[in-house]
Amino acid sequence: MAYTWIPFYRELAEKLLQYKNDRSRLIEWIKTDLNKLKASGGHSLISYLTGNDDLKKRNDIDPFTLFEVFNREYSKGELGIKEILLMFHDEFGLSSEVPSDFEGIPRIKNSFATYLKNKSITSDFLWKLFEKILHNNNVSSDFDFLVSKGIPVDFLSTSFYWVVPNNFLPLNDSNKKVLQMYNITSEINTYEAYESLMEKVRELQTNRDVSFKSFIELTASAITLENTDRIWMWRGDKSTFNSNIIECGAGIKDIMKISINTTREDLRANYQEITGKKDFGTVSIYWDFIHEAQVGETVVVFGNHNAGRRGHILYGWGKIISECKFEYQSEDFLKRTVEWHDSSLQNIQKESLTQNPKFFHSVNGIEAANIIKRLNINIETNSKTIERLANLTQRLISSESNKFEALQNNNPREKYTKLDFLKDVFVNNQDYERLESLLLRKKNLILQGAPGVGKTFAAKRLAYALMGEKNDDRVMQVQFHQNYSYEDFVMGYKPNEEGGFELKNGLFYSFCKRAVADRGHKFFFIIDEINRGNLSKIFGELLMLIENDYRDKPIRLSYRDELFAVPENLYIIGMMNTADRSLAMIDYALRRRFSFFEIKPGFESPQFMGYVKKQMNPHLDRLVKAIIELNNVIECDDSLGSGFCIGHSYLCNLVDKNDLDNIVEYDIIPMLREYWFDNNNRFNQEAQKLREAVK
Repeated sequence: MAYTWIPFYRELAEKLLQYKNDRSRLIEWIKTDLNKLKASGGHSLISYLTGNDDLKKRNDIDPFTLFEVFNREYSKGELGIKEILLMFHDEFGLSSEVPSDFEGIPRIKNSFATYLKNKSITSDFLWKLFEKILHNNNVSSDFDFLVSKGIPVDFLSTSFYWVVPNNFLPLNDSNKKVLQMYNITSEINTYEAYESLMEKVRELQTNRDVSFKSFIELTASAITLENTDRIWMWRGDKSTFNSNIIECGAGIKDIMKISINTTREDLRANYQEITGKKDFGTVSIYWDFIHEAQVGETVVVFGNHNAGRRGHILYGWGKIISECKFEYQSEDFLKRTVEWHDSSLQNIQKESLTQNPKFFHSVNGIEAANIIKRLNINIETNSKTIERLANLTQRLISSESNKFEALQNNNPREKYTKLDFLKDVFVNNQDYERLESLLLRKKNLILQGAPGVGKTFAAKRLAYALMGEKNDDRVMQVQFHQNYSYEDFVMGYKPNEEGGFELKNGLFYSFCKRAVADRGHKFFFIIDEINRGNLSKIFGELLMLIENDYRDKPIRLSYRDELFAVPENLYIIGMMNTADRSLAMIDYALRRRFSFFEIKPGFESPQFMGYVKKQMNPHLDRLVKAIIELNNVIECDDSLGSGFCIGHSYLCNLVDKNDLDNIVEYDIIPMLREYWFDNNNRFNQEAQKLREAVK
């Protein structure tokens, strides 16, 4: 999809800013030329605007109100949106072509009052806000102010989206329905909650099973789903297809003269008068059958499963080919003729419908799209739309199905306690207590040690133990390297599909927003090889924010005019290899913000000794003793030290004896070569001891 409206809207927004400090010419054009636009009834298309107090009495206007002019739900027969935009194009001398498509534009209801109806909101405020949005500045306080003045969040977010659609997600009804499918709540009333919601959606877009990869694609897909051709559902079974007639009305023909009820209200009144019941649901079914269902529309036959099974059976479909007929000589005297599809009975499909659906009712949107997809229904009108929404819905339904199956299988997250940690990680109880205390107090902890001591393994298990469960949704792990930057970590400009650049949030920024949205739980950000990166360059101004005393104390970010804070419930665990001579030491500014804990080889821990005993491998027994002796030599070497010892993880997860040969020859001995590159005698002596152990 080209989305040709985006560059047009953007250029128009930039042009409007030229009138920020002098709106007189703009107002004159509205009152004269723009006011000439006529609706189907002959009145001005912008009468709602020219009658507005601010334009009429104060002689003022704001840019959001102007954008509303071509983003309202004009009824059929009124002037086309393209013709309205052509007037803007010519008046402001835009170089962008008038849009040829309007996919992904949510429109506001014609009855909605503009910002200017609210006396406490000034035009000057709105012009400044418009400029902030356009130039990527922080709008959190402005957003919260407008909400406090009664501006609905759906309208607020939608008007922001019109200006910069890549940065703001409209919370219109159609988008809310899609978000609900992913259990993302859209009921928010602060900018912090709105930003958190958008971050969840951005994270969702990285899922390869999700078809939308931007706010624009999500909005376009959601609007398409909302406008899906409706289909009618008729309760029946296989025998329904034996006749081309569907019929109902038994029990009511003698008490209601349905044919003379010209409105739904007449039918309700007559039904209530004769039966004494207010069963408006039943009335609606018959009204829909008689009046609402149209010739050419699709009808799908559905039925219930046997007791104890979820969902319904979809038996097949057909096309309604007659108006409702009244045959009073029959018990079921209301009749419609249906042309059944040839392959109706070839594939019986399961489908989840609403609980206890009426025997005749309509569905549209996501539910209709899914049925269309499952039964391969040919809806000739708007077939491209059906294809697009069916593909989207297939992914949505697949995602929901997976969630449902997980719930049905009653598969809660696995619990993880201190005892599990001590069983998995070869440290003692005292070390665990110290690790827990350091991380909870300082919130930032670095696990340092020699290669192979299990630092990364221990970091993740420590997070699990402090959460009380194995929950990777609240753990994020990254690895630093020489090219890792602030743009990757916090935010920065990245290339987009249009050949330009757009501001993207980094991993740490996004993870902080997730933690902010769920303050009742702990979140853990794990950084492998933390000393491989340029830490001052990566953290930037966040170097101060990660400090325990500065949690939840915001400062203004450099790339975006936004106040940002690292939340209290986020914990950072870094890992540092002490044996790599090529790595720089942690600078002192960052060092004082972390606690450091050295993880030592666990060969003599009770857990590891138990593991070795279970292996019943004499070669392993001898190798463990040889490595313990080797580590004593390394620790006493003035040029090395304890940070260069050999870790126990080299010997974990063994399969057979050949593993030991390979580990010694191709993992450990090459490392010793690096240690004693200037002492061949020492290297050869220690290497030979290891080889002898596994013979």
